[in-house]
Amino acid sequence: MVEGSTAGVEIFNNTFHGKSGIKFSRISGPVYNFPNVSFVTVRNNHFITDGPSVVFNKVTTQTSSDNIVMTNANATQAGYVATGNTPFAPPAGGVTVGVGKDLTSLAAGIPSTEISDAATAALSDTSMGVAYDTVRHNVIGPNRSPQLRGTTWDIGAYQGEHQSIAPPQKLRVIP
Repeated sequence: MVEGSTAGVEIFNNTFHGKSGIKFSRISGPVYNFPNVSFVTVRNNHFITDGPSVVFNKVTTQTSSDNIVMTNANATQAGYVATGNTPFAPPAGGVTVGVGKDLTSLAAGIPSTEISDAATAALSDTSMGVAYDTVRHNVIGPNRSPQLRGTTWDIGAYQGEHQSIAPPQKLRVIP
């Protein structure tokens, strides 16, 4: 991109956690030869915060859709907790499971010859869940393989397990 030109930013399928709000202060170019950001689209994100969910500086147009905002207390009550190797992952039947917008077309628009890892990652959930060892005071890697999002997308960084209930077997009618 040429310095001084404009571009847009797509922020999708992330889980953000903040105690008093989520603020993106560097999406305001031109900084470090980045173009001016004329629009930001925020979709399929899970915001866990007790403050404003998203604040952008110096962005002409901001569009948000298919996001879920929860307070820290509500997230904890609903099972979205910061413990384990996958912090804030959806519990079975969580409010973020199966309600995301299918963004396959957005991922398909990423040029695979130039940035194939980004195109592949856009169709998958995260592998970045980590844990903190409070005894040794270091971060423990997740040992987690990303899951493809498939046709039923979740909101947030994780793709939960979509379980279907099997129909009952060997039923009989008792008069």
